[in-house]
Amino acid sequence: MVAEVDGTWPFPHEEATVIAGTAGICWGAAFADGGFLMIADVPDDRGAGPPGRDDLQRLADERSRGVDIRTVHWSARFHLHCRLAQHFRRGRVFLAGDAAHVCSLFGGQGLNMGIQDADNLGWKLALVVGGMAPDRLLDSYEAERRQMAQSELAYTDSAHRALFARDAAWPRSALEHEAAFIGSTDTAARRRLLAHAELDVGYRGSPIVASHGLLAPVDPGADDWFARQGLSPDRHHLLAPPALRAEEAVRRVRVPIAVHATDEDTLHLVRPDCYVAFRSCPADLSALADYLDRTFG
Repeated sequence: MVAEVDGTWPFPHEEATVIAGTAGICWGAAFADGGFLMIADVPDDRGAGPPGRDDLQRLADERSRGVDIRTVHWSARFHLHCRLAQHFRRGRVFLAGDAAHVCSLFGGQGLNMGIQDADNLGWKLALVVGGMAPDRLLDSYEAERRQMAQSELAYTDSAHRALFARDAAWPRSALEHEAAFIGSTDTAARRRLLAHAELDVGYRGSPIVASHGLLAPVDPGADDWFARQGLSPDRHHLLAPPALRAEEAVRRVRVPIAVHATDEDTLHLVRPDCYVAFRSCPADLSALADYLDRTFG
């Protein structure tokens, strides 16, 4: 069940709190106005309608101390699903967000996936509808996003089952270890946190990304997110050495591409969603031209 209520939440208000015990799990987070959100697993014999104030207070008393619920603004019971559409595109129909994938609310991955779906599909639709790219560009939406969603749903479902399983009996030490790990600056912890927030998403195997030449370990490759500020989301961006005179190459296609000077002997073609579409090291204009013809010709 989930509920938004007013009352007393005796735990820190600047962070979420998970209470694990033999009676079940209770998760809570306070709002700035003094109310709080409460989520808990509910036994099957507790009825079917939205839980009322007495129901919620009983759950809180079973699992914690000091929680006082005065007013219930809204509440609901719900069943969690782990579902993935067989296809994200069928002709002129596209699925995104909860229409494409449904998962546990644990960690907020569903919201992140939906936003990334729209970011991935939006610029492709704009180019095709505007006559600047062939229809086959839209097939890359399913190729890139469905594989990612499948992996994310597997993670979210296993994490939710581990947390809410009644026989899990997580000891306090396990929860403290998890909290310390997430808050750590250690490289492994950072990678895990990026994965949890879906900030490490890449599109390896996508039909519209390509690399040419060498790849340095610290250099973003094709299919990686390009962490550079100031690139507008309304066009592609090509980072190229000035001596290469790359403007002529980008005029081969109707796709809007802004050219930016770089000191490195490398080409990076960055998509409107800030992923690297093409990379060449050393910078090779003929390889770029082949990519543009293949993808947008």
